[in-house]
Amino acid sequence: MVTGFLDENLFKASIDGIINRARGSASDGHQSNVRIFGEIVSLLWNANLAATTRLEELWNGVIDTL
Repeated sequence: MVTGFLDENLFKASIDGIINRARGSASDGHQSNVRIFGEIVSLLWNANLAATTRLEELWNGVIDTL
């Protein structure tokens, strides 16, 4: 969050790095499948509905690129 809003570039940079590290962590040298649970969505729901909706949109964009 930057000044109360989700920063798309910061989100993508953070999530891409996490997913890439997780995928590369397979002990057999192959790329691993990754499952993601966005707990922050449920936390934001009560505090900032607009941010919750935007976060869902950003996650959907991540899913589209996997």
